[in-house]
Amino acid sequence: MNQEFKSFFKKSKAMSKFHEILKNVKKSPQKSAKEKRAEKRERRAMKNESINLKKVFEEKEK
Repeated sequence: MNQEFKSFFKKSKAMSKFHEILKNVKKSPQKSAKEKRAEKRERRAMKNESINLKKVFEEKEK
C-alpha cells in the first residue's frame, strides 16, 4: 500500500512539473478572424476543385 502511494506521488509530481513546463512555453500567435476566414475559403475552394476533378475523370471513363 505504501509503495503504491509513493509511486502515485512521484507520477503526480512529474505531471505537475510537465504542466508547469507547458505553461511556460510561449503560445503561438493567434490568427486574426480575417486570416481564419481566408484559410477556410481556401480549403473550401480546394475541396470543390477536387470534387470537380473527380466528376471530370468519371465522365471521361464513361
